[in-house]
Amino acid sequence: MKKIILSTLGLCLAVTAVAQNPIIRDQFTADPTARVFNNKVYLYPSHDIVPPQGQRQDWFCMADYHVFSSENLAEWTDHGVILSQEQVPWGKPDAYSMWAPDCVEKDGKYYFYFPDAPRSGRGFAIGVAVADSPVGPFVCEQEPIKGISGIDPCVLVDNDGKAYIYWGGGGIRGARLKANMKELDGKLQEVRFPRREGSPEMPPVMMGGEEMKGLPEGFKEGPFVFRRGDWYYLTFPWVRGKKGVDGDNPTETLAYAMSKSPLGPWDFKGVFMAEHDNGCWTNHHSFVEYKGQWYLFYHRNDLSPNDDKRRSVRIEKVKFNDDGTIPEIKPTIRGGGILSTAPHPKYFSLVPAKAAPSQPDEQGFIRRWHMLEPIRQEIRSNVIFTDSWLRNKFADELSKLPKQKGKWYDLESETYNMKLFRFAEQYGKQTYGSLFWCETVIDCPADIEGVRLAVGSNGASMWWLNGTEVLLLEGDRRMVEDDGMSQRLTLKKGRNTLRGAIINGPGLSDMCVRFVDEKGQPVKNYSLTANR
Repeated sequence: MKKIILSTLGLCLAVTAVAQNPIIRDQFTADPTARVFNNKVYLYPSHDIVPPQGQRQDWFCMADYHVFSSENLAEWTDHGVILSQEQVPWGKPDAYSMWAPDCVEKDGKYYFYFPDAPRSGRGFAIGVAVADSPVGPFVCEQEPIKGISGIDPCVLVDNDGKAYIYWGGGGIRGARLKANMKELDGKLQEVRFPRREGSPEMPPVMMGGEEMKGLPEGFKEGPFVFRRGDWYYLTFPWVRGKKGVDGDNPTETLAYAMSKSPLGPWDFKGVFMAEHDNGCWTNHHSFVEYKGQWYLFYHRNDLSPNDDKRRSVRIEKVKFNDDGTIPEIKPTIRGGGILSTAPHPKYFSLVPAKAAPSQPDEQGFIRRWHMLEPIRQEIRSNVIFTDSWLRNKFADELSKLPKQKGKWYDLESETYNMKLFRFAEQYGKQTYGSLFWCETVIDCPADIEGVRLAVGSNGASMWWLNGTEVLLLEGDRRMVEDDGMSQRLTLKKGRNTLRGAIINGPGLSDMCVRFVDEKGQPVKNYSLTANR
């Protein structure tokens, strides 16, 4: 579990000029469903990642779900992974199709609804996982919900305790759920989907529920249904433009319809959020009332502007007109969080010029680094991080290093992993698409033989000890302790220089570095100084 506290512009304490969007900045998050449980807001987004090798590089890629919580919408706690694709009994374990989810509470149980690609057949199914707590552990049902073929589930538990589920895929459908929250209430019927141009005709499927009537023509997905007073709101991403038509924008708006019944018929009211001004293809959202104020959660590709399949969650405050309709909501940087005057967490400290040497931490991780301000890179996908590409890239950048005009910083990390994206956020121009150079000087009282350099890096990296390459981590990686290990090395008596280069494209970087002995135990009998 870790707490995420948003950075501000200018001051460490919250004041009038504060940037809160996007609200999660250490990973990509999309398709947010926000719910209030036990006087706290819980956020259930999908988790965009950079596609691994072998996966389509220009498409959505999600392998698991995290849950976050907050009491003020500005400080968020990440409770970690609550479900991954390998844990779904009926799902394809390498489909990377864990798209928009939802979670509701009923009778003391928490029901987490999610789409996934089934092991057999085509398309998507929707499953249920159940827990006694909003943060899990969740236990996945052995089979998906019978009678649903689609994506983006949303569940409404009405004031009378009756529950309804809505989903997208071939239009928007809705159905009543049985009291067990795991089955559709009612008979299934044969449904044929229209054939897409260039694709074979789909066989009919047995579906439950009914198509939601009264909605506009055009692509629709991601329904989110909520109740406010006597009105039911069916809100959804909608493409109102047509591709290739002058003046039209074939990206998603957020639109809505209203009804006095949870399954309609619906009266379409229009768009409450226009297309993203940066061309981000999708939007996906939820509404929640918290402490008397309504909020809209939605997404945009703030942290990955060159890749709209890696998105980040935002918040805006919502007001309703007297007749219940929703006025236009404009995206802001300010966001909708309740400001906190708590100071922001300290990720690293500047090391004074005459500071005493430091030591590795209890686990042997190196925390003192000499860092060059990030160097911007135009990289759309990390799939290019092959052995040959990295060797050519790092050789070229190493030759330029003596002439780099960027500023160097001597830093002491507050955590075992140096959060490079936080360094870039404070001292660079962007937190993604960067090359980081780091160095540290290791002083040994005697030769230390038979050690291995152990590194984890988010993104690819190369490492040199005393000018000799000792380790290369290729490919797109998440930071894992001791992910890569060198051959046996000798830290010589006296001064040793360790240098690293870490590169990442549409992602956020960090690293953890240490030396281990032949038994895998941390090596700590040396001191560290910054290389000035």
